[in-house]
Amino acid sequence: MVTPFDTLKVVEQLEKAGYSTQQAKAQASVLVEIMSDEAHRIADVFATKSDFTVELSGLRSEVTAMAQDMKVMNAETKAEIVRWVVGVGVLQMALIAALVLKLVH
Repeated sequence: MVTPFDTLKVVEQLEKAGYSTQQAKAQASVLVEIMSDEAHRIADVFATKSDFTVELSGLRSEVTAMAQDMKVMNAETKAEIVRWVVGVGVLQMALIAALVLKLVH
């Protein structure tokens, strides 16, 4: 990332303030280096579009896996409900049969 910086203007201003040409150039060079380092440090802190793309891809795969898990759980729950309903039905029939036999005798 390049930060626009007019080094010639800085050198000229420093020379007008009484700095020698060599001192003014050195200070302008140091300023450019500091600004460049700071710009790189700031750029490293913030996320880029590719960072978001990678994260979004990971989230999509997690959501897909969760959806599959939910489908499996849903199927298992349905099977469990069917087992309970059938069991209760059989128990009801046995109870009714026992009551009918008790009433007949």
